[in-house]
Amino acid sequence: MDKKLAFSMILILVVSLLGIAAQVKLVNASGTIYIRLDGSIEPIDAPITTSDNVTYTFTNNTANSIVVERSNIIVNGTSHTVLGNGTAIAGNGFTLSNVNNVTIKNVNIRGFWFGVYVQSGSANKIIGNNLTNNNYAFGLFSSSSNNLSSNLMSGNAYSFLITGSTLTHFAHSIDISNLVDSKFVYYLVNQNNLVINSTTHPQIGVLALINCGNVTVEGLALTDRWQGIMLAYTSNSRIRDNDMKNNYYGFSLYSSSNNTFSRNNLANNEISMSLDHSSSNSLSANNLTGNKIGIQILSSFNNSISGNNIAGNTVTGISLSESSDSIIRGNNLTSNSVGILLDSSSSHNTISGNNVTLSMVNGIEIFDSSNNNVVSGNYLENNTIGIGLFSSASNSILGNNITKNSAYGIIFDLSDFSNIYRNNLTGNDVCISLDTSDSNSISVNNLTDNQVGIQLYASLNSKFFHNNFVNNSVHQVDILTTGYANVWDDGYPSGGNYWSDYMGTDANADGIGDTPYVFDGNNQDRYPLMKLYVPPLQPPPDTTPPMISIISPENKTYDARGIPLTFTLSEQASWIGYSLDGQASLTINGNTTIVDLSNGTHNVKIYANDAAGNIGSSDTIYFTIQVTSEDITPPSILILSPENTTYTTTDIPLTFAVNEPVQWMAYSLDNQSNVTVTGNATLAGLTEGLHNIVIYALDTPGNAGASEKRYFTIEITPPPPPTETNPPFPLIWVVIAALVMIIAGTAIALLFYLKKVGKRPKKDGL
Repeated sequence: MDKKLAFSMILILVVSLLGIAAQVKLVNASGTIYIRLDGSIEPIDAPITTSDNVTYTFTNNTANSIVVERSNIIVNGTSHTVLGNGTAIAGNGFTLSNVNNVTIKNVNIRGFWFGVYVQSGSANKIIGNNLTNNNYAFGLFSSSSNNLSSNLMSGNAYSFLITGSTLTHFAHSIDISNLVDSKFVYYLVNQNNLVINSTTHPQIGVLALINCGNVTVEGLALTDRWQGIMLAYTSNSRIRDNDMKNNYYGFSLYSSSNNTFSRNNLANNEISMSLDHSSSNSLSANNLTGNKIGIQILSSFNNSISGNNIAGNTVTGISLSESSDSIIRGNNLTSNSVGILLDSSSSHNTISGNNVTLSMVNGIEIFDSSNNNVVSGNYLENNTIGIGLFSSASNSILGNNITKNSAYGIIFDLSDFSNIYRNNLTGNDVCISLDTSDSNSISVNNLTDNQVGIQLYASLNSKFFHNNFVNNSVHQVDILTTGYANVWDDGYPSGGNYWSDYMGTDANADGIGDTPYVFDGNNQDRYPLMKLYVPPLQPPPDTTPPMISIISPENKTYDARGIPLTFTLSEQASWIGYSLDGQASLTINGNTTIVDLSNGTHNVKIYANDAAGNIGSSDTIYFTIQVTSEDITPPSILILSPENTTYTTTDIPLTFAVNEPVQWMAYSLDNQSNVTVTGNATLAGLTEGLHNIVIYALDTPGNAGASEKRYFTIEITPPPPPTETNPPFPLIWVVIAALVMIIAGTAIALLFYLKKVGKRPKKDGL
């Protein structure tokens, strides 16, 4: 036998034995494939014994979907196709949930809701795949530090859907080697001082700005995207003169501040502009037409929406939800379903000087505990309802012109403690309606040529005075439920209201009728006015916001955790608050101190409302905290007992040493919840088996320290003697040992054989 052939036989035997540890799996399966936590491929395969770095290579042509439940693997498609049916029912091509360091490469993914869906996963690599005809090519949800490169996306409804609640959820590596319909993906992270247009960044397929600053985006035309332009944690940038059509979001902001959007054209999007957890942004002179929602503000504050043309949006023109301290001023809103909507506890907002016409439902709607808002100086005509308040309180409706609304000029439903003052209401069906709404004030309004002046249903304790009720043709006042008393005058000599159909006399010529104007036993104007009420001349309304100057902090570095916040105001304020690092405003009464500041750069801005409802703001002040003199070193902890050994008792002393005084100590046994201790202790009643323990401590300045993890074993009962059913070694090792002996014996025999053959004399011809 040839020596090379003999050694080849030995090598084959050895490789066969070591095959149990192979890290490459060839996969020939169809349907939905699950790569389980143990490495098995359901339903066709057994677990893999290696802990990581397994490569799954597909050898067949198609599968319906692949669900990855194991971290630290590579899925190599080798042009394998994962094929769905093109509907939401098809689910996802790849599903990665709570897995890390997974590589998906060289796969064709077609016809799914999500081509690749990643939930709470990090450091995954998605490389060189072809994603076509999916609803979304990629969905990354609450995931971080994933890498996407060289993926080709075409024919998908949307390319990227990326969401989260922290900066890390948006901080992915997605370079321009990814293409969307042959255009580049610009996913820019930590970039500053850029100008982005079709010249500097040609062929834009996707544009996202993540943690960027001072960026100008202008002159782009982006269509058929999930987000035309996305900003996350981006500030001080300008988005202008762009054309956004047929996207889900035209512009999408998350946790972004001090950006301006101007002169953009947004049409036929689901949501033209969305601001989520974003503050102090300005949206002005934009044209938003034919969308479902024009501008959507979510959990945001101190934003300004002014001078925009917002028309033909089928849900709302402007909507605020859980948002506060914003200004909606001077916009033209026409033919929207709802012109302006404040929803879900949106408070302390100002809606002024807007032109709201032809709304199919409400011109302005204030809903669901949206309190303390001011609606002033708006023109509302030919809506179904001019202004509607629903389950909201303490709002002010001031100086609006409300005309020819087909149902109600103003309606309050379950809304109390609000003020309707100096409005002109003409030609509406029902001018003002209170439905189960109490303790409101209605004064100095002109109610002229409506069908019904005031309509009351189950409402009490409201006060009506100095209003002019003129030629309301069906009812001046229509009380639908009896037994609810309201006040209809301001006493004598101030008087009540003017009623164009009042037939009483004024014998003493004091301008007040001698007999009451009566509606029912609980409601009457005791002092009806004989002439139209003309309010006294008032100075022009105050439209100037307060000026605020911050004295401290200054733009410098401080060696302290607490910094005085001092400032000056140009006038008396009804409310003051400050925003630290772009967070929600904290209400203050005057100068204060900002405490517990962390090392690093911070910024602060102060806001104030004056008595007229004008909102002013200071400049943003940037400063740095660099505390160097404090103790920032965590305590050091050394475990003395238990040791890394085997114990034959269930009670083990816990002794340890800490290098400095501490305010708290605890231990965690076997990764369970911490148990607080004041010093050395005893671990009692331990079970047999392997255990581990870690000790934690908190020093006086608050630094947290931890010991190394200590492993030890409890073994009370000696192991049983070996039997036929309980051999001294597991069966697999017996088999492996036998194979090794067979291989060794075979190798030795072959070597002797070769040696013997080598000594034979050669015969002629051989």
